[in-house]
Amino acid sequence: MSAKVSTASALDQLARLFAGPETLVVISRVRDQAVVALSPGFASKFGLDIEAAIGRTAVDIGLWRNQHQRDAVLHLLHQQGSTTGEPVSIRGPDGYDYDGLMSAALIEHDGESYLFALIQDVRRYDSQLLARTREVDSFRTLIMESEVGVYRRRGADGALLAANPALARMLGYPGPEALLEACRGQTHFDYVDTALATGLDSSIAALGLLPQRRAELRRADGRHVWVTETARAVAGEHHEVLHLEGTLVDISVQVHAEQALVQSEMLYRNLVENSRDGVFLMQHGRIQFANEALGSILGYHASELIGASYFDWVAPEDLAAQASRRTARESGSTDTQEYEIHLIRRDGSKCLCAVRAGAVQFRGEPASIGTLRDVTEQRAQQRRLQAAEERYRLLFKHAVLGMFQSTLDSTIIEVNDAMAHMFGYASPEAMRSELVSIAPCYVHPEVRARALAEIARHGQVVGWDFEMYRRDGSRFHVLASARLVKHSEDDPGHLEGSLLDNSARHLAENELKFQAHYDSLTQLPNRRSFEQALAQALQDLRTQRSGQRAVMLLDLDRFKLINDSLGHLAGDELLSKLAARLRQELAGRALLARYGGDEFALLSLATLDQNGARTLAERVRQIIATPFQLQGHQVFSGASIGIVLVDDGQMQPEAIMRDVDTAMFKAKSRGGGYAMFDRDMHDAARERLALETDLRFALSRGEMQTVYQPVWTLADRRIVGVEALVRWQHPQRGLLSPAQFLTVAEDAGLLSAIDLLVLDQALTQWHRWQQDYPQQAPDHLSVNISDRLFTTPEFPTWLADRLRQTATPPGSLHLEITETVFRSASGNLHDTLARLKSLGVQLIVDDFGTGYSSLVSFSEAAFDGLKIDRGFIHDLEHNARHRAIVRTIAQFAQDLGLSLVAEGVETEAQARILYQAGCACAQGYLYAPALPAAAMSALLCPPSTGEVSRLAHQGAATQPKLTRS
Repeated sequence: MSAKVSTASALDQLARLFAGPETLVVISRVRDQAVVALSPGFASKFGLDIEAAIGRTAVDIGLWRNQHQRDAVLHLLHQQGSTTGEPVSIRGPDGYDYDGLMSAALIEHDGESYLFALIQDVRRYDSQLLARTREVDSFRTLIMESEVGVYRRRGADGALLAANPALARMLGYPGPEALLEACRGQTHFDYVDTALATGLDSSIAALGLLPQRRAELRRADGRHVWVTETARAVAGEHHEVLHLEGTLVDISVQVHAEQALVQSEMLYRNLVENSRDGVFLMQHGRIQFANEALGSILGYHASELIGASYFDWVAPEDLAAQASRRTARESGSTDTQEYEIHLIRRDGSKCLCAVRAGAVQFRGEPASIGTLRDVTEQRAQQRRLQAAEERYRLLFKHAVLGMFQSTLDSTIIEVNDAMAHMFGYASPEAMRSELVSIAPCYVHPEVRARALAEIARHGQVVGWDFEMYRRDGSRFHVLASARLVKHSEDDPGHLEGSLLDNSARHLAENELKFQAHYDSLTQLPNRRSFEQALAQALQDLRTQRSGQRAVMLLDLDRFKLINDSLGHLAGDELLSKLAARLRQELAGRALLARYGGDEFALLSLATLDQNGARTLAERVRQIIATPFQLQGHQVFSGASIGIVLVDDGQMQPEAIMRDVDTAMFKAKSRGGGYAMFDRDMHDAARERLALETDLRFALSRGEMQTVYQPVWTLADRRIVGVEALVRWQHPQRGLLSPAQFLTVAEDAGLLSAIDLLVLDQALTQWHRWQQDYPQQAPDHLSVNISDRLFTTPEFPTWLADRLRQTATPPGSLHLEITETVFRSASGNLHDTLARLKSLGVQLIVDDFGTGYSSLVSFSEAAFDGLKIDRGFIHDLEHNARHRAIVRTIAQFAQDLGLSLVAEGVETEAQARILYQAGCACAQGYLYAPALPAAAMSALLCPPSTGEVSRLAHQGAATQPKLTRS
């Protein structure tokens, strides 16, 4: 039998099941609308020939009034899947109209779709009008009770004409009337996507209907509702669109479910694809699914794993266990399998993986689905952690730092050896057994309470410094750090931390504080402390108007001599003993401080006037004047004291100490004693500072000038040499002599620079004279050299270069130095003399007879000449003692083979006495003052005797009238 006959028989049997005369069944094929089966009731009801009807359409045999009626039923069926009680109208062969209620459904048979229609309550009406009336009434009832939203719009302008309650509820209105009112003037519903309205119009215009589509509408309350919409056009006789009929079915639940499903699938896919863990589905030992993370773990792409045997990557030592798990799963076990397994990566390296696999059914057979995580590094970290914990235990036990664990109520849990020893116990066990709680060890119990509060807020304390008691009751400082350790939320936790014995640091800090404010040698307050006390005294003057206070600064006399003769230890002993004397004597009367070196500062504690200050200064001098026993020697000392009376709190400490230093310098310049500061001292100090400032610029501005005083032979009044001297052409003060600025230059460290400048200019000028006046030029050039320049190691090298540059014969240069060189540079004297003598220059002792050098030191030095100081010359005619000294010096020079020059000769009588005593040469105002280079050139080659005299007196007129050149 063919498939067609078989199909027709089956459907025919289905139609014949409904054999009642009032029940009509028709089955038609959807594809071509052909009737394939009719129930027996049709033959008796309408007198139809069933065989003749089979294969024809229901419209052809009069079962549907028209095609539109059939299309409307099919549309409803496609939308809902079935329909019940749908009013239909049938015209029979006898010409009468019948109506009934139809229930229909779409069925599938052998892959073909069929319309199964069951029509009941069939009635005949004698007129078409009555039939249409019943049809309309039935249709209206159906529409009003339907759960499907139904509407009708006017074709001309799209105005909403009718709607059922279901549509009103769907769009958020209480009834159809409210919906109609809200839609007045609107041609479409409120689509979220406005383009759907245009699509509806286009579809109706082109097809006469709108196929089922999804749309999202806005409800009256602003929410959105998803619907499926179907509409068709009802045309008039002239094919004009009379109105639109449509249905809306609320599919929000379905759409939301679909969206949730899509989102869930996307979420699951994203989770699997982005999981750091490998995800797999395995069946019969082969991988059916794997994500990229699994491939990455094994060194493959995920696609390479699909279909491969899982056992290809199992390490040999784990093959048996994995085979056992596979057997259990395939035997029906649904247990979750959790295990660790060694797998072999693509590059041959091993990794340790943690696997969790559950049982599933895949394609009707048992399978495993699960995750796999590479725990190689995690297990390695665990091993390292275990090793670290072991090291920590060893460190805890043997650390030199005290370490502990205790409960929050101070009960000791554990301490290490270092902490036990720190508190005076032989071992941790001894400490725990004797000292249950650490709380009694706190010198100040509130420290622990504050620490616990800090730990509660921040979880730890770091570097807290406080005092604790040892076992024997002694105190010591600790540096403590502690933190709260909790193993769970419910765990109250315990404390663990460390203690460092900080006693040594505190001792060091106290020592540093002492050193910062006190002198370690004398134990007196230092300069910083004194100036702070002075600042406080000034504050008291400003706020309390306390009385006048005295500030003193004293400097020991001959302290350097004691250091040089007895050594620095003796000097330190002197300072220490003097401080003890002054502290004892002045206790309660003055604050005493070591201000620096051999200087001490005093601040009176009580009000003092000038007489009181002088009395205090005298008492200090008496204390210092009492002899000291130093290393078996009786030593006498003295002091120069400066005094400032302070009655103005607005003064600055720096200004006071400046003034008292000025007064002390004044006292020292007088040879000791004390001096009260006055305004004249301040003015002199300011003038000295200004002079020093100007002097620093004078060298760069070329204000220093070299002048020359000739040296004459006493026998024949002939110039044999010149002495180069310096003058300062000050821009405001005029021409200054050396006595007015050389002391300032020495204090400022500029004396060597001035000496080099004069020496350089003099060598250049002397060379010029040798070229210009070869017959009259002086035989030698004398230049004064300071002790500081003389002992400079670089000076001989510089001098050798300059002699070479100026083509000066070394023997013609006489370097004049004072006798003080024997004291100030005795250590380097012989070396310096040897280096200079090796150059060939002549060394002359200037101002001979005024210094403190010993004749032994002088006799051992390689000097070439002497210069008698003018102090022995000015009263030579009337002072027998000075005449005797001059004769002695002359004899001394003759016996040692030294040249001899007398300076400061002003009278013929002085020249005659010197000549008779054996002095060969002299210089002074009797012959000529110090002259500028031009005047000296004229003197060397004078045009006439009168001109010589004029030039000499002219030069003298420009020089200061001095007793020294």
